[in-house]
Amino acid sequence: MATKNDLYAFLTHEGVHRGYLAIPEFHVNLPDGRLKKLDLVWAIRRGMHQYQDSSNVEYWKLIAAFEIEGCNIRNHRNGMKRHIQDFADVRNLGDEPIQKFVVLYTAAFDRAWNSDHDWDSAVAARIRWQTHGRFRIVDGRELDEAIRNIPRYPGQFG
Repeated sequence: MATKNDLYAFLTHEGVHRGYLAIPEFHVNLPDGRLKKLDLVWAIRRGMHQYQDSSNVEYWKLIAAFEIEGCNIRNHRNGMKRHIQDFADVRNLGDEPIQKFVVLYTAAFDRAWNSDHDWDSAVAARIRWQTHGRFRIVDGRELDEAIRNIPRYPGQFG
């Protein structure tokens, strides 16, 4: 069982443990002028700039980006299709690679949710959805395995 809060806590801890800054509600300007708020990112500070109003990716190099969704998310324009569209435009300066994930939670206690339901088939169906290589859809209960290959960053705080 993995709630949204469990996943946020785990990802925040893991990011900091690996030497990154874990930033919630990270803003990215999309090419069409919209603002994308990523649930959580792992980032490295690039340095300070003269103007505060510069794009966030000028201040930060993104290592990993995470959207956290219920395993019952629908595949329509306000659901998973929104992530498919928007994640294509989430980039670092110079197109430095970013690992991108939609992580599915399978339990909730802060909203109407049937935590006793067996959500395995819903999770499996969503993992099979086509994302055109823009991100991975991950079962939150298997998140540790999914992020295993993201390396540690020495020196973030040193």
